[in-house]
This record gives sequence, structure tokens and C-alpha cells, in this order.
Amino acid sequence: MLSIMASAAHKLEVPADLAHSAEMRAAAQTFFKKTGLDDRWISRLILVVDELFMNAVKYGSNAGDNVMIELSQDTNKVIHFAITDGCASNISPEKLRAKIEQHQASHTPEKTSGRGLAIITKSWTDGYEIEKLSDGKLKISFIKSI
Repeated sequence: MLSIMASAAHKLEVPADLAHSAEMRAAAQTFFKKTGLDDRWISRLILVVDELFMNAVKYGSNAGDNVMIELSQDTNKVIHFAITDGCASNISPEKLRAKIEQHQASHTPEKTSGRGLAIITKSWTDGYEIEKLSDGKLKISFIKSI
């Protein structure tokens, strides 16, 4: 079981395997509860974390890789969450951002498949960033003000 606390920055390395999704959600829930968020926002942000983890496993990792998760809350009561893929990516941050924004713009209730991250980051976070690290891995971060 993953164990984290609010306030200080926490970095967790998790196997890139969807079998660890429940542990990831539980760790995120523990962290978000300690920030003072109400249960409704905790549930929403857990869905964002879950979507990011699933995408990192499905699109940004190979068998045997690990993904890096970072959780923190700053003194301005802003929550920071980041996940780094397990392997180098061929897509640039700009192309991924364009793809996410295209999905945000084309969302309709009848066609949501493949658009989960786009919809929930737009609706439930206060912003996100995508960066390519020196080792070629993608790191996706979001913030949420309390």
C-alpha cells in the first residue's frame, strides 16, 4: 500500500501496471483528504489522477517500467499533482497539448471515448502543464486551488 501525507512534497515510484490503480487512487485520496478538500472535490481529483495514471501506463510506458507520481500542497493552498511516464515518448508536449485541446473542443455527450483526460482537466483542474524531461519522458502536471 502506498502511503503519503499532505503538506510536504511526496514522490512515489509505481510499477506501470493497471493492477496498481487501486493503490494509486487510495494514496491520492489519503493525500487529498489531508488538504481539507470536501469529498466531492476529492472524488473528482481522484478521477483526474486515475486518468493520468491509466494514460501513463497505456501510452507512456512499457512492461517493467515505473511511473513517477508527485503530490504536494504549497503555502497558497494550491495542490500540485504530476505523473511522469515510464519511458521516452515520441510525441512532443506541444502535439499532446494540441490533441488534448482538440478533444476538449470536440466533446459531446454522445462521443466521449478517448476524451476523458481532456474533459476532466478542463472541468476540474485550474490548469495543467506538459513537459518533456531530459530523458525523453513526458511529465503531465495539474494544479487545483483549494
